[in-house]
Amino acid sequence: MAHGTRIGFAEVVARTRVSDAELTEWIRLAWVRPARAADAEADAAPADICTFDDADLARIELLCDLAHDMAIDSGAMEVILPLLDQVYALRRDLRALTRAVDALPEDARAAVLRQVWGDDGEG
Repeated sequence: MAHGTRIGFAEVVARTRVSDAELTEWIRLAWVRPARAADAEADAAPADICTFDDADLARIELLCDLAHDMAIDSGAMEVILPLLDQVYALRRDLRALTRAVDALPEDARAAVLRQVWGDDGEG
């Protein structure tokens, strides 16, 4: 899918291993948070108003892996998903921090790394 492209509910079901009912439930549970049409009524069916981007599709594939392949039930999913979201957020933040440190002048970068890892290079 091209960057920035969004697809509809039916195409998501066709491209992935998720059923209409599962996807509707995952949206209801906020395990997937697709964009909704701005003029959509609050009680409109997700199939009629939702569009999905690459991140949504990746999330749906993860949910399929957990629910279908690993037989994770909804109770366990309620525990696992927030933990995975925290890991992904930490990784994103660490990448941003790494880019910021890499952009520093050499002496400043060395000072930051000494502060983080200690003078002996071990953290």
